[in-house]
Amino acid sequence: MAESKEKLKSEIKEELRSEGFTDQSCYQYISSSRRIARFKDKPSSPDDVEIKEWVQDIKAHLNTRKFKDREEAAAFIVSNLAGKARKEIIGRGIEISTNPEKIFEILIKVFGDGDILPVLQQRFYEYKQGSKEDLLSCSLKLVELFDEICVIREEFLVDRDNTLKGRLAECVRDNSLKRELRRLNLEQPRLSFFDLRDRAIDWIGRSDQNQKETGTLQESAVQNDEILKLVQEQSKQIAQQSKQILQQQQQINELMRGQFRGQRDMIREVRGRGQSRGRGRHSNRYGRQSEVRKCFKCGSEEHLLRNCPQNQDF
Repeated sequence: MAESKEKLKSEIKEELRSEGFTDQSCYQYISSSRRIARFKDKPSSPDDVEIKEWVQDIKAHLNTRKFKDREEAAAFIVSNLAGKARKEIIGRGIEISTNPEKIFEILIKVFGDGDILPVLQQRFYEYKQGSKEDLLSCSLKLVELFDEICVIREEFLVDRDNTLKGRLAECVRDNSLKRELRRLNLEQPRLSFFDLRDRAIDWIGRSDQNQKETGTLQESAVQNDEILKLVQEQSKQIAQQSKQILQQQQQINELMRGQFRGQRDMIREVRGRGQSRGRGRHSNRYGRQSEVRKCFKCGSEEHLLRNCPQNQDF
């Protein structure tokens, strides 16, 4: 065990010397027998640890070990780094490698998503509940965003509950729920974030029941309105169809009258031609045309020669 400690100490000294630091400028810490996964680089396989998980794990160890000062804690952090991550921190100099907060910030920035504190704070304070997101998922997302901030700045943990409660009251989608959460924050400030969230979920359940009952009545009213609109539309369609049928009937009547006038004029014309052709002729009882009998003396059709009044002159 002693040999492994000395070997690790020698490795750290050699790396610091290669970067231009002397033995007096570095403070080394040798980890205990409890092994911690050493962070090397961005995950390349599902089994590799992510930087945010590693930072949280390291912070848990820092809290349990109770280091005397910041340099000792920083040495413990560096001792659990390897590969690119270790070179990144040592290469930035003694000012970074002896400051735990700076080490975490650099590691998250370089080997994480590239998020820095202002970006994380903006993401937290601009977060809004999605249209298909329930309150449980919304509250857990807030906790996740806030914890990402605390990974870089632990001092934000002091007012964690109040910050989360305030953001929950502002990020929810329903305006009525916003007013209820604000009221609870004012009237019961000692409620924890999760107690506030649970009360909000209960309130939503009661509100949903009332909305269902109201929704049933509104749905019936809407259905009645839709039926009335449908009847009105059908009445309009029937009136329009009746108007179209009347117009078509008028057009048919006008066409028939035109045809009748044309046929009548044609009949008259035919009859006129027949009369002009049949002058001086008359039909007998069999319908045959025969010569009209006239008086040979005066030419009258009313009598024959033997009955002509002009015979008296002879």
